[in-house]
Amino acid sequence: MCAAELESLFGRIGPEASKTPIVDRHGTPLAVSLTSQNRHDVTQLMPTLDAIPRIRGV
Repeated sequence: MCAAELESLFGRIGPEASKTPIVDRHGTPLAVSLTSQNRHDVTQLMPTLDAIPRIRGV
């Protein structure tokens, strides 16, 4: 999923959802967390980091 597709998806979700993406230095999304707006962003940091796929051999 490229950054433009991710932004398009976020636009359809609406303002009532909290979007927490983690991207690489080029802006490529590595993981995304979607929660209700009333959740604090810091509570989603570790689950979103854990969602990043492992790289074999590193």
